[in-house]
Amino acid sequence: QPQRLIWMLLALPKSSCEYLEALFRQSGSPRPQEFELLKFLHVKAQEQWQLIEQQAQALQLLEQELEHFKAELIRLKEKRRAERQRLATRSLACGAQRRPRRRALDVEGHLNLPTSALPSPSR
Repeated sequence: QPQRLIWMLLALPKSSCEYLEALFRQSGSPRPQEFELLKFLHVKAQEQWQLIEQQAQALQLLEQELEHFKAELIRLKEKRRAERQRLATRSLACGAQRRPRRRALDVEGHLNLPTSALPSPSR
């Protein structure tokens, strides 16, 4: 029993150890019985396990939410890719040609605007 008590004391947080020391040093009160200390240690251990279990459950929920988010993101990316593919296929079926995108600047850095967009010379 004393060996078990020593190992339990090593596992306690500092505040609990200080509490046990105070129990031993209190003047006017009898030294606590070993069963009282074991009972106290048992209660503290249960509190710690409950806290650990709550944190583990919270972590598990967070991991599940992350997995759902990843799956939704993958689904949306695939849907977007399929929609782009569908539109490209439909356009080609209607006789459209694939052309590179028009750019506002040409190779030399000049504005590449249609003549209708240029201001008309005023006289």
